Amino acid sequence: MSKEGASQELESAIALLESQASIFATKFIPDSKSRTEYMKKTCEASNEIKSLVNNGSITAQEGAKRASSIRNIILDATRGKLSNIGKAWSHNLKNSGKSLAQLETEYAKSLFGRQFDSLPQNNKNKVWKEIVAASGRQRRSANSAAKAVGLAGRGLVVVTVALALYNIISAEDKVRATTKEGVVVGAGLGGMAAGGYLASLACGPGAFFCASAWTFAIGAAAAFGAEVAFDYSW
Repeated sequence: MSKEGASQELESAIALLESQASIFATKFIPDSKSRTEYMKKTCEASNEIKSLVNNGSITAQEGAKRASSIRNIILDATRGKLSNIGKAWSHNLKNSGKSLAQLETEYAKSLFGRQFDSLPQNNKNKVWKEIVAASGRQRRSANSAAKAVGLAGRGLVVVTVALALYNIISAEDKVRATTKEGVVVGAGLGGMAAGGYLASLACGPGAFFCASAWTFAIGAAAAFGAEVAFDYSW
């Protein structure tokens, strides 16, 4: 392929990456500020690829492959429960029947011997990292692309997977909470808006600390950081 052709391939791959990220953000991130931050991370990943190409660290074709790898992960995540993320969740964690709050409690005790709500933020991040990682273990065939996308790209991948996973877990929590003991959403809520009630269920009954999807995702990404161990998750 000519240099000009490779450059066009790179630009096209990056454009498709950013377009898919925008679609994902619209579907999974209702808060405009968080959505803007997500797109900022997408731009950082794109710029990282361009920079590596410009300084000769990788070729334009390799850059296009990296952009396509990230896009494919985001594209898959957009499919929600039908995605590889959703399938991994079902295989590794769903059958435990535990809510997000219960998983937080379990991992907090396992890692730190304390209640989740008593942990400092950096340790809560580590708990969320383990939840995200646990959902993707034993799917090493899906990990190879994520390992070679650069630091910014890796961060974008973790945030994307965490957001999709949070959405999947929260949906399961809501179904579990609204069906247990015949509870019917909208009945006997004492005037409480059903939407607000549903949102609270994602945190688990009596949960002291309720993480928003964005807090969960950013916290998990911060704990993953540049770890070599990233390859055991997505």
